[in-house]
Amino acid sequence: EAVKKLCDDGYLIVSGLALGIDAVAHNAALECGGKTVAVLGCGVDVDYPRQNSELKRIIQSKGAIVSEYPFGTKVQQFRLKKRNKIIIGLSGQVLIAQTSEKGGTMNSYIAAIEQKKKVGVFVPPISQADGFRGNIKIMEDRKTHVLKFMNGREVDFEARID
Repeated sequence: EAVKKLCDDGYLIVSGLALGIDAVAHNAALECGGKTVAVLGCGVDVDYPRQNSELKRIIQSKGAIVSEYPFGTKVQQFRLKKRNKIIIGLSGQVLIAQTSEKGGTMNSYIAAIEQKKKVGVFVPPISQADGFRGNIKIMEDRKTHVLKFMNGREVDFEARID
């Protein structure tokens, strides 16, 4: 629901075509007629992850695929970190659904702070807090104003919710 609301509000969805929430966000944007951009940490001709090959082809026809790497460049961990910084650079706001304290999304959060971007973060139910330790750390960090949301219907980057 979060992506649908953001698309309805005119937001462009920028993500990394990774498995999980990235693929969910890209698919949701496409399903609701929104716009989406996938930033790759490899050449645009490389299917990574392979499970998202079909999604990549759909985004190529209805959105955009972006990479700073030449054809044939394979994925490496440092390229994924650079990709995350590019995603943040292309974004006006950053929405964090789930991260561990040491997850790749924490690199995106740090980039968002460096680039002075608005950050939204999902507040997990107490019963699921273990899987969202990074979210909790972000909320406690206080390095920027963080929009907290409890469900997808409340995502509004213009609101001042503390």
